[in-house]
Amino acid sequence: MGKDYKFDIIKDAIKIAGDDGFMRKFVSNDTFSTWLLLDYTRFAIGRLRDLELVNIGITPEQAAILRVLTRLNGKSSIGEITNNWMRRSHSVSTMAHRMEKQGLVKITKYPGRKELEVAITDKGRELQSKLSQISIDAVFSVLSEEERQNLSLCLKLLLVRARSLLNVIEK
Repeated sequence: MGKDYKFDIIKDAIKIAGDDGFMRKFVSNDTFSTWLLLDYTRFAIGRLRDLELVNIGITPEQAAILRVLTRLNGKSSIGEITNNWMRRSHSVSTMAHRMEKQGLVKITKYPGRKELEVAITDKGRELQSKLSQISIDAVFSVLSEEERQNLSLCLKLLLVRARSLLNVIEK
């Protein structure tokens, strides 16, 4: 299958989705248009995730923190969550305190340190185990495994570059 075939599939998918002219914003292949396309795509996928999770009473941000905590053996510092989730520490702290009120996490102060530890509770683990990713799987199902891996590699390259630039700027 050549590139023209892939573009035909994309054009057909846009027609099926009922393009009302919205996609004309992305005709150009300049850097800003590519960034805009990435941002709009992230927003649309995020909105689908919002709609999926609202039924179980959790936000995508809360689901992300539960996932980070699960990957970090159930507990972590606010700083470590901040680094893993790419959010500002006050945002993570605020979200963690809301989650503590819901019984999803427990926050304790590290002895002799200013930093707080966030630990997932049994209720948080139970909720984490119920989380689906149907919306995410549905969106990414249009990509082959190879295309998904290539996209993932490109996004990782962009993320590494953005993080290194942030480190330079924020120091």
